[in-house]
Amino acid sequence: MFAGALLAGSAGAPPAGADLIATADSRSGFSHKLLRVNATTGAPLPLPPGVNQPGDQIHPSISPNRRYLVFRRTYEGTVRIVMVDRATGQSADLFNGFEVASDPPSTPTFSADGTKVLTGRRLERLAANAPPGTLQASYTETDVTNFPNGPFPHRVVPTAATNSTAAGRTIQLTPFSTARFAFGIDYGSSGPRARIAVQQSGTTDTLFDADEHLRNPTISASARVVAYEAGRYKLVFRPLDGLANAPATPLPPLVNAPNRFISAPEFSPDGRYLAFVRIGISPGETGRLFVWDTQTQVLLNPEGVSGITPHPTDGAIALEQPRVFRPRVDVGPVVAEFGVADDTYVDMLVQRIVGTTRVLGRRAPRLRVVGRVPLGRFAERRAIRRQRWNGVVGRRRLAPGDYLVTLRSLTRDGDVREHATAERLRIR
Repeated sequence: MFAGALLAGSAGAPPAGADLIATADSRSGFSHKLLRVNATTGAPLPLPPGVNQPGDQIHPSISPNRRYLVFRRTYEGTVRIVMVDRATGQSADLFNGFEVASDPPSTPTFSADGTKVLTGRRLERLAANAPPGTLQASYTETDVTNFPNGPFPHRVVPTAATNSTAAGRTIQLTPFSTARFAFGIDYGSSGPRARIAVQQSGTTDTLFDADEHLRNPTISASARVVAYEAGRYKLVFRPLDGLANAPATPLPPLVNAPNRFISAPEFSPDGRYLAFVRIGISPGETGRLFVWDTQTQVLLNPEGVSGITPHPTDGAIALEQPRVFRPRVDVGPVVAEFGVADDTYVDMLVQRIVGTTRVLGRRAPRLRVVGRVPLGRFAERRAIRRQRWNGVVGRRRLAPGDYLVTLRSLTRDGDVREHATAERLRIR
């Protein structure tokens, strides 16, 4: 018999086409352009008119309400930070010509509440009582509540880290609450290697020094870890709790594939999915975008999405996570109950729990795939559906034991659009 039916949920009713969506900058000839794609199927999606213009468009960021896009545009030496209303196409420059000439801003990122845009800037001596020649990391905070007409007031915010006399810049700010963020420090060729810093409420920065270049931090607030590039060949993570003394742990081989450059990690807003890019080590190879589901411990797109090659230091992936499944999903004794916010095919991925492992530093079930259970095609409807299931997978009834069962939204071709929250199920 079945035991242990659990309630799973996802908040909010998304618009049609509710797939995991990635906006990224990618090399195109001698410049970088922005691309917006379905992160699992690879289908191209439109950007607002006028986004891609001559020059480089790099480091996109999406506001928390998904209404706005901000990115950096560089053309013939002129830097612009451009914010765009994705619905109307209205745009505005957040810095004027004098401001960008004084200190070119980089890597724009929306704050956790969406009211500000954070940009990197050069290291400089900000504290009057700092030792002579000491340079401090800082960032610029730009208020965008008056978009699109402005004004856009700026505020220079020193971080808690005081750095050496080596020149460099603060880049890749990653806010994950109002009082916490991670960022990179990129030095010139004559300085130390690039570093990662994490600033938390009530504590000073923790700087990670290593023999490898450390770049592109991303935060999972749910797993409470910071992941980042360690060199060009692997992604690693550290827990936010006990950060100063925690070792850096490589992500699993499913992510860190051999003979590939691994770059541009980005957690989804809820921290469940990690997007990243693999690039072949041969000259001229383009990258492929992958998405790792930390609950089922599988790649949503095993072949990856081709043609994504972000800028090596200032590139980024911006993830949107609208929902296919309605708030209530149950896997019960003889039925699966769910609602969908879009026309979709649905199946169940069944994995047997065969022990324990650790995922992002936390105890998790070790999983072995049993098979899938097709449930059929379902039209958008608010009502909860009841779909019978007799515990049979691939013509075999499940043996007694513990399982992880995950409802999946699929395209007609079988590409995974979304996973519902994974459910534990015990068969006695």
